[in-house]
Amino acid sequence: MERKLSFLFVVQGEGRGHMTQAIAMHDMLVKNNYEVCCVLVGKSKQREIPEFVTRNLKCEVLAFESPNFVTDSKMKSVKMFRSVSRSLMRINIFKASINFIHSKVKKYKPDVIINFYDPLVSLYNLMYSPKCTFISIAHQNIFLHKEYVFPKGQLFNKMGLINYTQLNSLKADLRLALSFYPLKDVERKKLIVVPPLLRKEVFQQNVEKKGYLLVYLVNRGYIEDVVNWHERNANIILHCFTDRKTELEEEEINKNLFFHKLNDKKFLEMMAGADALVSTAGFESVGECMYLGKPALLVPIQGHFEQYCNARDAHRSGGAIFSDEFKLDNVLDYASKYQRQDNKYRKWVESSEKIIIEAIEDAHDFKTGYQNSFVGNNI
Repeated sequence: MERKLSFLFVVQGEGRGHMTQAIAMHDMLVKNNYEVCCVLVGKSKQREIPEFVTRNLKCEVLAFESPNFVTDSKMKSVKMFRSVSRSLMRINIFKASINFIHSKVKKYKPDVIINFYDPLVSLYNLMYSPKCTFISIAHQNIFLHKEYVFPKGQLFNKMGLINYTQLNSLKADLRLALSFYPLKDVERKKLIVVPPLLRKEVFQQNVEKKGYLLVYLVNRGYIEDVVNWHERNANIILHCFTDRKTELEEEEINKNLFFHKLNDKKFLEMMAGADALVSTAGFESVGECMYLGKPALLVPIQGHFEQYCNARDAHRSGGAIFSDEFKLDNVLDYASKYQRQDNKYRKWVESSEKIIIEAIEDAHDFKTGYQNSFVGNNI
């Protein structure tokens, strides 16, 4: 008899990456006749759940308070010590969030919980040991792989990132590590390396060059840098997407400079038509950009070591250059010389459904005693 598993997602709400991954996973599971019964999104007061999330997820979507990064007063750099201190001060709020997660697990009784890098559901898994299969999926899981190449130096940041990633997958039955390239699976860590989890709309785009640069700013503090650059380069058409609070879907700041509210469909369509992307170094946007064959300039958020690593990893993969500042002159020069990569990366991405679905089914079978051994792709 065919099994129809039910899934509950818990998603970190910082940035758009984990949320778009959740949408892609939702569509993938539904396509394979599985059910997503509920999605819980961890957020802070500084951010709202984007409309595109509730629109695309065909189930109950609920928010809860979860740890998030604290930025400086200009909303540019991440303050790691303050982020940790603030989280400790809000421990009672987070205890309530863990109880909230528990209440939803009891209500829906999912077969599988998938964690998109939220720490509280990982602590819930440690504290309550639910009978359902617990799966962690995140590009950050690649940092647990011994063959991943970290930037030289910054040992304290490296160990902090590894420890935080381990925290987000406590007692996981399976860790899926999203990666720009394949690596061998690690049975001891229940770690399988899988392709980027891109939304189905990425594969439907008509790729062109329409003579503009696309800018994605996850932190509003970088708006001033972009505006200042454009004042000196007013002939360049810039389209910027940001989470700044405004009622306008599109606003022309100056001639050839446009700001847009976050909109998943519009952003993707404009990426397909852009000459190049300028972005902070979130994994998801880079993965989409590389698939569409667009050159990119990546500017990691100051103090955000994970993005610092992502930028260099994308550069090694041949999909981007990186900088510490929004110097858009660099991407103009890079775009003029850029040669689209071969189909190796595209084929890797297009294999994601088969690899991920098989990995999830194998992990659940092992958890429930359906078969006798953990099965990965390369083990």
